[in-house]
Amino acid sequence: MMNKKYLMLGLPILAIGLVMAGVMAYYGMFSQEITIASAIETDCETTDIDSTFSGETVIGDTCTITNKANTKRIINITNDAPEGIEVSYRGNLFMTQKDLVSWTATGLNTTITYTVVGDTFKVSGVPSGYTAVYYPNKNTYSHYDGVIVLADEVIILPVSGDLNGGIESNYCTLMIEDIKANPEATQCVGAKLWLVPNNTVGVGDNIIDWSVASKFYFETELIQYNADGLITLSNGSSLTITPVYEIGMINGTYTINTTIA
Repeated sequence: MMNKKYLMLGLPILAIGLVMAGVMAYYGMFSQEITIASAIETDCETTDIDSTFSGETVIGDTCTITNKANTKRIINITNDAPEGIEVSYRGNLFMTQKDLVSWTATGLNTTITYTVVGDTFKVSGVPSGYTAVYYPNKNTYSHYDGVIVLADEVIILPVSGDLNGGIESNYCTLMIEDIKANPEATQCVGAKLWLVPNNTVGVGDNIIDWSVASKFYFETELIQYNADGLITLSNGSSLTITPVYEIGMINGTYTINTTIA
């Protein structure tokens, strides 16, 4: 009888211990619903090209790529073109002359076309009497090292060491005497293209004549060129590309898919 009483007295104590363990498992909980959208948005034309001939160049439809995120994103533009068709992608750059005191646009403008993705970098639409140059900011934003962009050695833009190409770029926020230097710019990482009069470009050292800078056409947005299709989009920026198809000596009907990943 003594053993039975001992066992019965122990059961309530064990039960209380189990209840306390259950209560102490957590103090509370909450849940949240998160809606996630794609950071990259595309708006692309899809018109078929009815017919062309071997040996010709065909211009495709435009595609606008927008970074909707709050941070910069790296995209990769590729295609599955068969052997015999070379594909490149080009963009347009609006350029303007500027008042050299306030650095505001004077109203004299022009637009050029440049290669965004492709085997070689090309610039077209340059006004007569002008040369397109790439001017990287090296070491500080007040030091320039001019490079003629049409030279064969251009492989990638911007080059390593260009302050506009790194995370420290202040292109979109740069102020000159309380005036925003690039008020319309949203692409904050890349390279500066300028159009300068032909006779202002030095020989050998690529130095340009600043005394006629009022005649220069300056960029309004930074650009990039990458043969492998790797492009950085600043947050809130858009890039419009147009595919260019160089047809070799082939026949038939082909579907070429461009992927933006």
